Amino acid sequence: QWIATNQLAGYPFETYGAFHENHLLGFFSYGQAGDLLGCQISYYCGSDVSGKGIATEVTNVMVEKAFTLAGFEYVELHIDVANLASQRVASKAGFSHIKDYECEKMGKRGTGKMQLWIKLNPSGKHGITLDNFKNDDYDYLVPIYRNIETVIESGKQMKIIADKIRRAQLALAGKISLDEV
Repeated sequence: QWIATNQLAGYPFETYGAFHENHLLGFFSYGQAGDLLGCQISYYCGSDVSGKGIATEVTNVMVEKAFTLAGFEYVELHIDVANLASQRVASKAGFSHIKDYECEKMGKRGTGKMQLWIKLNPSGKHGITLDNFKNDDYDYLVPIYRNIETVIESGKQMKIIADKIRRAQLALAGKISLDEV
C-alpha cells in the first residue's frame, strides 16, 4: 500500500525493500526535500522487526550515500509526533529535531502533527546551519538558485545515486558482476 501511494503521487524516487532471506523487513525511499540542496528519507519497518536497529542501519547507509554520492547538503525526516520508534531512529542516526508543525492527517495512526528532523552534511559547502530550518531562513538559497548549473547538477546527482543503487541491486540478484556496480 505504501509503495502504491508513492507511485500514484508520481514521486520520481524509487522505493527499496530490506530483506532477510525471503522476509521483507521494511521499505526505504528517497524523496524531495524542502529545496534542491537536500533530500528526504522515508522508511517503514514491520512491527515484527521493530526495535532491532534495521531502520537505523538502513537510514545511516542512505544518509551516507546522499552525502557522498549525491553531494546533498542535508537530509530531512518528517515524523509524526506520536511515532516514538521513528523518533528514536532519527536520534540514533544523528538527526536533530528542529520543530513541530501541523499538516493533513496521514494514515490511520497519523495525528496531523509532525516533527522536522535534519542531519547536515559535515562537509557542506553552502554554510547551512540548523538555525536556517528552525527560523525558516532560506537566505542561503538565493545565490544558489541564481546559479542554474547548481540546479541542473543536483538533478544529475540524484539520478547517479539511483543508478548506482539499481546496479547494486542487479549485482545482488546475480544479474551483473560486482565490477559493473
